[in-house]
Amino acid sequence: MSTSQSEDSTHQVDKPENTEELDVPEFSLEWKEKIVFASLMCTAFFTSFEAVGVGPPLPIIAQSLHGTSVQASWVGTGYFVGSSAFQPLFASFSHIFGRKIPTLTALLLFLIGTILCSVAHSMPLFLAGRVIQGVGSGGAIAMVDVLITDLIPLRQRAMYFGFVSLAWAFGTTAGPLAGSSLAQKVTWRWVFWILLPFNVISILAVALFLRLRRKERELSEKFGEIDFVGSLLFIASTAAFLLGILFGGVQYPWKSFHTLLPLVLGAVGLVGFAFYEAMVPKHPVIPMELFASTTSAAGYLGIVTTGMTMWAAVYYLPMYYEAVLSYSFVMGAVALLPLTLTVSPAAVVTGGLVTKMGKYRTLLWIGWAITVMGTGLIIYLKEGMSPPQWIFITLIPGLGIGMLLSTMQIAVQAAAKEEYAALAAAMVPELRTYGQAIGLAIFSASFSNVVKNHLEQSVVLRDRAAELSNDVFTLVQTIKSQPNGAEKEALIKALWLGTRSVWIIITPILAVIAILSFFARDLNLDRVLLTEHVVPEETKVERKTNKEP
Repeated sequence: MSTSQSEDSTHQVDKPENTEELDVPEFSLEWKEKIVFASLMCTAFFTSFEAVGVGPPLPIIAQSLHGTSVQASWVGTGYFVGSSAFQPLFASFSHIFGRKIPTLTALLLFLIGTILCSVAHSMPLFLAGRVIQGVGSGGAIAMVDVLITDLIPLRQRAMYFGFVSLAWAFGTTAGPLAGSSLAQKVTWRWVFWILLPFNVISILAVALFLRLRRKERELSEKFGEIDFVGSLLFIASTAAFLLGILFGGVQYPWKSFHTLLPLVLGAVGLVGFAFYEAMVPKHPVIPMELFASTTSAAGYLGIVTTGMTMWAAVYYLPMYYEAVLSYSFVMGAVALLPLTLTVSPAAVVTGGLVTKMGKYRTLLWIGWAITVMGTGLIIYLKEGMSPPQWIFITLIPGLGIGMLLSTMQIAVQAAAKEEYAALAAAMVPELRTYGQAIGLAIFSASFSNVVKNHLEQSVVLRDRAAELSNDVFTLVQTIKSQPNGAEKEALIKALWLGTRSVWIIITPILAVIAILSFFARDLNLDRVLLTEHVVPEETKVERKTNKEP
């Protein structure tokens, strides 16, 4: 049943093996592990809820706390940057200090940030809470993936990742709707108070039931393994790069010094970080060999581009529904459900098929074909579309992305040495975040240019072309408040062309990555769960502990 782990090179690890004759026993979690896994799903729910739930009530929050528009923009920016900059560090530190300490630290940081936000009576305190929340969220998301690799064998893992994605989808769906309703009917503070019980439950479950063992070592030895230079370089470079992207076209023009300087410094810093990690530290934060095989490279590129696609969907499709189809804000959010609610069930079903088949490559290819077809069909969304038409069109990419979430997650872990499986899993949400950021830069630039070019052709709207093209929300509100006529038609067409340009860009990008996926290999999934962090109670699948010679 065991697969040899003696291969040293990436090429050897990337070699496909025959799994058909291997007898894989059934797997089930012990009751304590089930409680821990339920807490991981709970964590996925409240972190995803908070990431998107603050957006709709943000104007009410800013007004209540007497915040400026610049401070309001930092509510999302601080959370996003804090989450991304620290995410891989929690996974890396869990190899040094064990899983429980980083997991509890992340959950406690999220709890502290949530409490600060809920009691804040000034914008600076609220922003501090959001940054702390973001750091805790990033760490919690990373540790969810890490703990799944500890608790569940590789072949069964895809389905459990699918269950976590169900909780994530529920949070991202409920967040905007609940946030808007609570802020309008009760108080915006309930957007934060409502999550406290879930957060506390996760903390208690991890503290009481997570029983992962690790060989005791001196504290000085543990600190000696920390890659301080790499950690600081990654945090600074990631923060600078993301701030440059988030500033662009919002607080400052893309050509502004304030945008270009952090963007360039961040990009150079990340390249320097990659070279440093590959050559210098004995215990790197992110081992570069994770990306060295064709399977892992295709998988991680796919993760970046699906991150871009999901961001495009949740950001630009509601604009289409509200401005082009004249739906309300709530109906615009509801209209997104055919796509978002298809992703997670597709991921669960695909995960079950991976477990049953012991292979993932065919499902990966099918997922890519469906995704490319789906985004290609979105290009043809237009004015006057009936609900059955746009529901059918948006269901398709949701199905494809769900299949990709399961297969790519397993592919990158199968391509990694077992000792790096947790880090390979933790890189998935990090690179998905980078995909969202890169998508933000590319798509917003395309959208603004297309809208501006179209409005400049209108004699009446020419003077407002720059303003409306750079402020999407003002453009949507202008369309909704505009009386019927030629001017409104010009605005609607400009926005429709802008959103359409996003899908014209993303579809060929996805097609290229789909072609690259043909270089991925069907690697052996029937591995013994080899980890230094093992559960004392034996499950039905053999669990081994690494021992030093």
